[in-house]
Amino acid sequence: MKRLYAAYGSNLNIAAMRERCPQATIVGTAQLADTSLEYRGKDPRVYLTLVPKEGETVPLGIWSVTERDEEALDQYEIFPELYHKELIHVQLTEVDTGVIKDAGVFLYRMVDGMPLGTPDTDYVAACRAGFEDFGFDPHILDCAARK
Repeated sequence: MKRLYAAYGSNLNIAAMRERCPQATIVGTAQLADTSLEYRGKDPRVYLTLVPKEGETVPLGIWSVTERDEEALDQYEIFPELYHKELIHVQLTEVDTGVIKDAGVFLYRMVDGMPLGTPDTDYVAACRAGFEDFGFDPHILDCAARK
């Protein structure tokens, strides 16, 4: 059974996802309103997470993933110790057709209580490459780094 997964950080990186989740396919994009990105965690595990922020928007890359892909994502995201899963609804813009439709997706959000932090340069580079892969403005990552 396949599910829709919403990526916003290093899992936007197509090359990395091909290795991590070989059956995953890009379905489209979406926007998460009133949300911002922040780098949080404890060294050396400082990664992006979603936080509520009125007036800001985070772009999402939507992937179709198999159960095996989801298991690989759970491991990569250190679920459930570092990230938990949420089910949300988004307005999905399909990459092939441009059709916009309501879709249920899952995403990972960091557990509460993690401090702001500075990520390592390889992680930031992977996120930046992913933003470019999906045509998203990487300036959002620069803003996350300044928080």
